[in-house]
Amino acid sequence: MANPAIIGEMIPSFKPLVPAATAMVATACLVTAILVPMLTAVWVRRHSTRDALLEELLSPAAPPLKEGDVQV
Repeated sequence: MANPAIIGEMIPSFKPLVPAATAMVATACLVTAILVPMLTAVWVRRHSTRDALLEELLSPAAPPLKEGDVQV
């Protein structure tokens, strides 16, 4: 988050923009650190469930049970 201040020191014409740029960088850091992992978890759950269902539907049917396979 110090990059805007460093750039503001290097290029004096950018100095008035340092507070706004610092707020933007902080917001981007927070979104990346908090929101993205949550969205990724939702995406993985949704797609892994769908992929498991498709795999189950597209897999060949299980062979029928024989009388010796059943335990009562």
